Order: sequence, then C-alpha cells, then structure tokens
Amino acid sequence: MGLLMAWFLGAIIAAAIADNRQIGAGWAFFIALILSPVIGIIVALASSKNIDVELKNKLISTQDNFINRNNQTKLTTAEEIKQYKTLLDEGVITSQEFEVKKKQLLGIYRPPGGN
Repeated sequence: MGLLMAWFLGAIIAAAIADNRQIGAGWAFFIALILSPVIGIIVALASSKNIDVELKNKLISTQDNFINRNNQTKLTTAEEIKQYKTLLDEGVITSQEFEVKKKQLLGIYRPPGGN
C-alpha cells in the first residue's frame, strides 16, 4: 500500500512540475502513473516552458513584421528610374547624371577609365 501511495504521489509531483510546461499536467500525470513517476518527472522537465514558447513565437512574429516592412519599402528598379527621370524633368539633375544612374540601376554602368 505504501508503494502505491508513493507511486501516486510521484505522479502528482510530475503533474505539478508540468503544469506550466508544453506537455501539461494531465499528460505528465498519465505518463507518470502508467510508466513511472521518475519517467513522468523527466518528461515534464524535458518539456519546454510555456513562457519560452510564447517568447519564441513573439520573436518570430517580430522578425516577420520587420521583414514585411522592409519588403514594402523597397523600390523596384523601374520605380527608381522613374524617380530619377522626374528629377531630370525638374532640372535637378543633368541628362548625363540621369544616364549614369540609370545604367547603375540596370547594372550596365562602367565608370570612365574602368576595364
């Protein structure tokens, strides 16, 4: 009778340890009751804490938001060329500066004296 009570108490301890973890108290209690309280406690301790999972999810969400924000602000090559064309039309830059910038954006610019 004493061994049975110790077994049951061990299962309760495993459930208490697992209460704020991914596995949950119910599963830890069940594993400890069926297999062994020691195994139940080991499984409970090996399970991630809920706060760790929440922090991980928040970090992933923050990274996704940052990536999406950066992707939305990038201009396409055509849009950049249009902006430089507007500057040319307004007289802010010369036609030579516009051509150089356009070639740089298209990846075909060779600086004077370059090979």
